[in-house]
Amino acid sequence: TVEIPLPAIQKEDILASQIIQNEPKKKSRKEEPVNEEHPGCRILIAEDNQENQILFSELLDILQVPYDIAENGKRAIELLQINTYTILILDIQMPVMDGLATIAWIRDTSKLNNLHVIAVTAHAIKGDPEKYIKAGCNEYMSKPIDNTLFIQRIQQLLNEKSGYREKDID
Repeated sequence: TVEIPLPAIQKEDILASQIIQNEPKKKSRKEEPVNEEHPGCRILIAEDNQENQILFSELLDILQVPYDIAENGKRAIELLQINTYTILILDIQMPVMDGLATIAWIRDTSKLNNLHVIAVTAHAIKGDPEKYIKAGCNEYMSKPIDNTLFIQRIQQLLNEKSGYREKDID
């Protein structure tokens, strides 16, 4: 086997693309979960930290909802331009393009007005949640994420967005 060296930027792009589309679990499109309760719902995770990507992936796998991962705001915007998402989980502090620049672009894009954006950050100080809401995020969660609350909130949003109503049990 002959290896052809790639320029550094291409290597980075290839490595970055390996954590997109339901990575790091390496699911193919055919293996995506089918959630009959929320058809058409898809979540975008914009998060640069691989440990947090894995955490969010595992939590969304529990809900059986398809998702994609972007490692920075620039990549999130690229995915938002080609896919339709119900919810965006947006890390505020990312390289290349941070969460505040990303949310500004989103709110300036009329076709994304209904996108529900949850800001997440580990470096919260007093007043940050209000700042993120004012910037255009719908809500805020601090890291470390409370797994149970996260799952409950995402489930609630999916129910609202898809019009799902739990069946009454008589």
